[in-house]
Amino acid sequence: MPKATKQSMFLSLDDAQLTLNVLLYGREGTGKTTSFAHAANHGRVLVINAEGGLKAGALRRQGINTKNIVTWPTPGTEITYESLDELYRQIQSDLIDDPNSWYLIALDSVTDILETLTRNVSDARIAKQRGFGTSINQYEAFETDRNDYGVMGKQFVDIVRKMRDLPCHFVMTALERRDTDEDTGLTTYGPAATPSIQGKLLGYVDLALYMRAADPEEGDGGKPFRALTRPTRRYRAKDRLNVLPRLLADPTFDRILAYAEEELTADTDPLQSTLSQVESEPTKKNQADKADDNKNTES
Repeated sequence: MPKATKQSMFLSLDDAQLTLNVLLYGREGTGKTTSFAHAANHGRVLVINAEGGLKAGALRRQGINTKNIVTWPTPGTEITYESLDELYRQIQSDLIDDPNSWYLIALDSVTDILETLTRNVSDARIAKQRGFGTSINQYEAFETDRNDYGVMGKQFVDIVRKMRDLPCHFVMTALERRDTDEDTGLTTYGPAATPSIQGKLLGYVDLALYMRAADPEEGDGGKPFRALTRPTRRYRAKDRLNVLPRLLADPTFDRILAYAEEELTADTDPLQSTLSQVESEPTKKNQADKADDNKNTES
């Protein structure tokens, strides 16, 4: 029997499978769910459907193969840390048996998952207190204390790290969170999560995109959905791959992947030209973004 070599313990980076970990955040109606749903045209997509925003008819009208989309939880199954961990183990087993069993796993959305886990932790704490004979009034039963957030945060981070490390694409969606610094008055935008979890989310992914829809009041009516891919002073964003244009037109997952695989570039992508007018128009939003970019570059 040939002896195992040290080299067999390692994998060349050039031979590693390209799997993307992506965070899509923004206001409601900015195309987050539709974006990752386009991956169903390439393989099976599992959606942890906490938000309940998937509509088969609407997706089919956009040319998405909804037969490849599977949702969880099923009726009668609650979203808990335990059920999410059980789901992870099932996905892991599926991928070991068949590496092509799942093309993409989507957590839709972070905002809803966090709220659900926090509520579960609070309910469990109150039930335990009552079990010890502690009197809980009707107001205290709905309170969430700091320890609840700590436990929830550990549960959530554990699930996200496990899902992220699976050998398939992984996408998370989140609503936007708006924060204003009391000292400087600067308003910033990031995924809707506690500051601690927000930082971890941005650190765990390759791409964090701030999603936008066309806004007629800003002069871009009729223009496509777009995503900011680079951070500014006001917007959290990230492109670890350094392949996406600063503002990406029609940021569907298949287009994001095409850029990652270098099948598309800003120069060869015909849809990027549709944003030229948006970029040049002197709207308040664009002026603020460009000012932020200039300050970010100077710093």
